Amino acid sequence: MSHDEIREISEVFSREKLLQQQLLAALYREHEGQSSVAKHIARTTNISVSTVHHWMRHSYLPKTPDLLKLMSFYPEVLRVVLEYINAPELWAAAVQENMPQRMCEQ
Repeated sequence: MSHDEIREISEVFSREKLLQQQLLAALYREHEGQSSVAKHIARTTNISVSTVHHWMRHSYLPKTPDLLKLMSFYPEVLRVVLEYINAPELWAAAVQENMPQRMCEQ
């Protein structure tokens, strides 16, 4: 494996780690002041508590179906993902259409 390939792989892991940290921070902001955050997330999304605990304790990204569920219930998670994929215009459009507020009302 070349040095360039190693550097590229390292950059991907760094970006994924940053995304994972930002997702956790977003979920904690969404549940600010609540205890048992993992249980609240599980109840809201119908994802098992053990799965949510596993993401939070072992610092890895949710699988795609779970990430999509999180994005549909949590405006902060949606914002983080849209910023990660470099689509801030989609977040701006969502805010303009009042989607984050409607998501919170679910």
